[in-house]
Amino acid sequence: MKVSKGVFTLVALASIGILAACGNSKKENAASSSAKASSSQVVKSSTTSSSSAAKKVSEKDPFYIDKEKKEIHFLARVNGTYLTEKTIHGISYKDANNGTKSILASYMPVKDYYNALESFSLKPGNNLTKDSEKGSLIEGDKLKVNVIIDGKEYPIEKTVKINGENPAPLDFRFGGNLETNEKSNAGCLLCYNSCPTGVSSARDYGYKEGPIANGDSSVLPADGKFVEVVVSPAEG
Repeated sequence: MKVSKGVFTLVALASIGILAACGNSKKENAASSSAKASSSQVVKSSTTSSSSAAKKVSEKDPFYIDKEKKEIHFLARVNGTYLTEKTIHGISYKDANNGTKSILASYMPVKDYYNALESFSLKPGNNLTKDSEKGSLIEGDKLKVNVIIDGKEYPIEKTVKINGENPAPLDFRFGGNLETNEKSNAGCLLCYNSCPTGVSSARDYGYKEGPIANGDSSVLPADGKFVEVVVSPAEG
């Protein structure tokens, strides 16, 4: 049978149209897949960036200051003696005189801690001396103190017992006392009563009231284990 040139032409054009449509469909599918892949990468990238930005303290890098959040982070070691025995010393520098007399031994030296608090424009009280009357209360700007244990953050009040129970939120103050602290090599970063030597202490209990505190063994890890302490300005 003889087929005209016109029929061949129509068949050829139809084939080209079908191929073109398939090609466009593949391109649209590829573009859609590429867009989805791009969106997925943005999410993953954001997640990775966020997690990699989080710093961790260690014995090699025991402290850092987050200036944006106004937080001091430092490594501390649990002293098992004071999970049962009472003390006034909450946190002391590990190599100072009170480093073995506190619930937590800090890996951040006293002067670095003091300077970090001042860098947040906090004002120290500096209102107590060793000759102050019993019951005198510390002054200074207010602080918030938390403890990170196995990735979970607790108010420090949940890690300690005062007179046998976890206390209500304590009124921690930036007491100052850097000169007295350095002269005596006391090493006190945080005390649970108003202290003329500690850089920070709780105003809730007066000078010479104590020893009153011990670590809560149901929250703190065992003797020699590490925690992370976070100190920041308190709101209000």
